[in-house]
Amino acid sequence: MSRLAPAAGLTAIATALLCLSAVPAHAAGGEVGGTGSTYYLNDEWSGQANHVIQYGRASDRAYVGDWNRDGKDTLAVRRGNRYYLTDAGGEPYDLQFAYGRDTDVTLTGDWNGDGVDTLAVRRGNVYYFTNQLTGGAAEAVIVYGRAGDQVLVGDWDGNGTDTLAVRRENRFYFANALQGGQASKVVAYGRASDQVYVGDWNGNRVDTPTVRRGATYYVTNRFAPGEAEQVLTFGRSTDKTLVGDWNGDFRDTLGVRRDGAPTQSATAAWAQAEFGTFTPVAISGTGNRDIPLPAGAVGGLLNATVYGDGPVTIETISGGTPVETLLQGDGPGFGLAIFGVGEAYHGDTIRITTAGAWHVKLQPLHTAPMLPTSGGGSGAFLWGGDYTDVTMRNYGGFFFAAQWNGEDSPSTGVIGEVEGEGATYDSWIDAGPGLIYIVADGTWEFEHH
Repeated sequence: MSRLAPAAGLTAIATALLCLSAVPAHAAGGEVGGTGSTYYLNDEWSGQANHVIQYGRASDRAYVGDWNRDGKDTLAVRRGNRYYLTDAGGEPYDLQFAYGRDTDVTLTGDWNGDGVDTLAVRRGNVYYFTNQLTGGAAEAVIVYGRAGDQVLVGDWDGNGTDTLAVRRENRFYFANALQGGQASKVVAYGRASDQVYVGDWNGNRVDTPTVRRGATYYVTNRFAPGEAEQVLTFGRSTDKTLVGDWNGDFRDTLGVRRDGAPTQSATAAWAQAEFGTFTPVAISGTGNRDIPLPAGAVGGLLNATVYGDGPVTIETISGGTPVETLLQGDGPGFGLAIFGVGEAYHGDTIRITTAGAWHVKLQPLHTAPMLPTSGGGSGAFLWGGDYTDVTMRNYGGFFFAAQWNGEDSPSTGVIGEVEGEGATYDSWIDAGPGLIYIVADGTWEFEHH
């Protein structure tokens, strides 16, 4: 079957810059551990990663958090007491700063419920918290537990703020506030030898445990004894585990860190041939600016954060003439768009028109993740599957999806458009390789039939 192609390419409907708003706190926590610069992230409870990211150096110390309040967790790496944060996954970093000492143990979490994860450092049983992604003095200092305790970070009561728990063998001592003194709750769970990770696995805003034994994970939505509600084998027994909400659907899932470069998939190879490849760039500025596209860029992915008030327009320019509006709206806010998909929209420059400060990141499309069955907000995804019927479910105000399989492919066109919370639309996705572009202001699902 063929589709009605959008009148102005896949970005015919410009993505409005979304106003920044608070989102539930994610389970961020402590250092990932291990070595390697390759991260395999999974948006679903399956044994196959759908994001493969390379970031930092093999020797870096790695952490997870939502650094820009977009509802999606990304990586940070540490060298000494300097931290390098990425907002969109992969190189280059978007923010760097120094905090604490080289010898500190670092934790990450949303300590004040504003939707942004920040740092705390631990020295023995003393914790130094900051609510800013900058250097400087701690904003709160507490004494909790013992110097030898294992520490977990999570939202234990669903109030939108992360706090601490300490573990002694198989007993967990929870604090529901950032203060010293007695634990709010004490729970016995699992075995003393278990590796335990916490996250919000079902989207109810409360973090609960997953136990790892080898490469098998035992997931539960309660912090109480009993059988696991889900059992999953993921990665290798030598991998180090990450927990995060990688796609903004308010549910945490797993990832692993591993040594060695990933093998490029056939779908990623198609995208590289179709849209080119280039070294990712991150640029900050204030006011109007023309940014030349990197060498080798035909099409790509643009992530933008605008910090100032007032109107914002981001366009693709070719020979001084606008050929495509990528993002448009009022700041402050953030947005994501694709550029250069379709010969008519090839350009040489990204033009930013706004009065305030901004930060833009450009990445090649072959680094996009594979299409998950659920997600949040706008995104670009690779599709390598067969033809499949789908039901699109919208949990925000607006959801639009389109597929690109090539300039002259009958598979290129609109998958569907859904308005209204809870609305559904039946459609299909043609066989890949292809690119799926989604514009949404909330969470969504693709149910495959």
